[in-house]
Amino acid sequence: MRKVLLLAYVVIFFILSIIPAALAPLGIGLAGYEKRQLAQMPKLISDSGFNADFTGQFNDYFNDHFGFRNSMIGAWSALNYYLLGTSASSKALAGKDGWLYLSATVDDYRSKQTVTDGQIDAIAEILLEIQQRVRKQGGAFVFVIAPNKNSVYPEYMPESIVPLNGGNNYDRLVSALDALGVSHTDLKSSLAGQKGGELLYHKWDTHWNGYGAWLGYLEILDCAGIEDGLSVGSFVSARDWQGDLLNMVLPGSKKLDEQMYPKLPDSFEYENPAARVDDVDISTFSDVNGQSVLLYRDSFANQLIQYFSNAFGRTRYLRGAPYDLAWIDSEAPDLVIIEIAERNIPELIKNLGITG
Repeated sequence: MRKVLLLAYVVIFFILSIIPAALAPLGIGLAGYEKRQLAQMPKLISDSGFNADFTGQFNDYFNDHFGFRNSMIGAWSALNYYLLGTSASSKALAGKDGWLYLSATVDDYRSKQTVTDGQIDAIAEILLEIQQRVRKQGGAFVFVIAPNKNSVYPEYMPESIVPLNGGNNYDRLVSALDALGVSHTDLKSSLAGQKGGELLYHKWDTHWNGYGAWLGYLEILDCAGIEDGLSVGSFVSARDWQGDLLNMVLPGSKKLDEQMYPKLPDSFEYENPAARVDDVDISTFSDVNGQSVLLYRDSFANQLIQYFSNAFGRTRYLRGAPYDLAWIDSEAPDLVIIEIAERNIPELIKNLGITG
């Protein structure tokens, strides 16, 4: 069966390869998927004289405009994904049953240590200092590592990539935090233990979905010793999510991933009505209570905004490096959270201002 697939692959690839060359002289082409200005047809001789860079410029023009360039890119990518179950993008990894993973998470999956023991200790010690700083003002502190998708769903990873247990950045950092008594969640264990009915992560995106984020939110509050006052009646599923990984594997694809939407009261407002979830500084307010939250975050916390903003009177979400810890003193929040994705643990070195 595999020989048949490979033969079909070769035949289709050959056909697709000769189409652009045949159509290029006719000037047939399509607009690019890439969000950039395409190269323009260069002039051999201009007002200033002979164009010595004409050959290179024409090569760029031809690569951008040859017949059915975009269709070829899409067809080549689809051929790899649907026929061979592989990814044409080096940034994304095709797993079983069409699942996609971020290639950058393979090191964690195979327990490669990309942070030294000394750096792990330094991270833990600074987080302890931040916790003491917060508690001195009467607040609670929680450090959160949002697990990589393959840490929660390893069963869909390619069999060719063999996981190695223990010793990766996540495990070593958690051990260091435990030794110092730093308050933190263990979402890798808790989310893996709650798999079953609804998916917790997107199939074609690097992040958890609305339901996975909800479970993470509950775990954070439990770790902080704060009772959840947010009532989520149920979740509604909708296939309307543009997966970041699918766009890498199938450029321009119109296929949409499933998202889980909670039924929430939406009692909060943004201080800046034009705010977007990826903004570096977001503030919300509501009348639900007088409690406040300060959350240092990355993209995994995008899905957390809807929960914390509905459950607390004032919230602030900050992105960027290094962390601006002055907000802890100026706002004296009831809860301070530092959230980072497992794959971004090395970024803590920069975020916390660690040198050497």
